[in-house]
Amino acid sequence: MQIYIVLSLIFGILITLFAIFNSAVVAVNFFFTELQIPLALVIIASALIGAVTMLIFDTFRRIRSGKNLKDMTKKANGFEKEIASKDETIHKLEDTLKQKEMVVDSQLETIDALRKNQSAIINEEKNENETVI
Repeated sequence: MQIYIVLSLIFGILITLFAIFNSAVVAVNFFFTELQIPLALVIIASALIGAVTMLIFDTFRRIRSGKNLKDMTKKANGFEKEIASKDETIHKLEDTLKQKEMVVDSQLETIDALRKNQSAIINEEKNENETVI
């Protein structure tokens, strides 16, 4: 920001020096009238009009940028809320998955126990049949 101020001052000094060195009186046609004024005033007035014009355009640009920033901030906040909601859903689903995994593990343990019991019963029956024979 400070560089713009320094450059503006340097540019203003150069324009002023240029205007001082060109101090001849010139005829300026302004719409339907003709004015006799020093060239220095024409140069300075032109520079001021240009500066004011740029200031106006820059003001509109800043207003538009501010509005865009405000809109983008609203969108970002909406996205953050959406992300938080989805994170909460993910955590709930992960908890449900853990519970289901625990149920499956419990059922697998029950199945293993039943298989061992079944094997034991089959082995017992084999032993009884071998003893009978």
